[in-house]
Amino acid sequence: FIAFEYVPAPYTMFKNIYKLKPGHYLTLKENTLRITQYWDLNGNENISYTEQDWIDSTKELLKDSVEKRMISDVPLGAFLSGGIDSSTVVAIMSSFSELPIKTFSIGFTEASYDESKDARIIAEKFNTDHHEKIVDAKEILKIFPKVTENLDEPFGDLSIFPTYIVSEFARTK
Repeated sequence: FIAFEYVPAPYTMFKNIYKLKPGHYLTLKENTLRITQYWDLNGNENISYTEQDWIDSTKELLKDSVEKRMISDVPLGAFLSGGIDSSTVVAIMSSFSELPIKTFSIGFTEASYDESKDARIIAEKFNTDHHEKIVDAKEILKIFPKVTENLDEPFGDLSIFPTYIVSEFARTK
């Protein structure tokens, strides 16, 4: 945990309790545990792909993935940090929607942590219905007990706090 800021699989913080391997599931039936592999990444598939093939394939998979998740009876939104991942999702969502996508961002009073300017640039570029909340260290400290008591193991990635705050914020809009 100290080295990686999380507990690497298959270990947990508990003696004789382990995480499942990726692509596996566990069933318990009549007091019998069974672990089954349902998926495997075969490293030899598509070995002849060129770099452009991988780029094109990744673009199509991203577009298909976002489009499938846009089927909804309620307005859709996205968390927008202004980074590559969320900006890409917002760009793709915007290409599939006639209405502006709702976007939600958290900014920080501490400038070295604040990415709200980048989020605003992306929101403007894709004409989103953008909502932003600026928080300070006091707000993080206030929610610290509530967030950490719901984690199933120690988690060193501090992004859990702004993720919690932006989730609560989006719920109210």
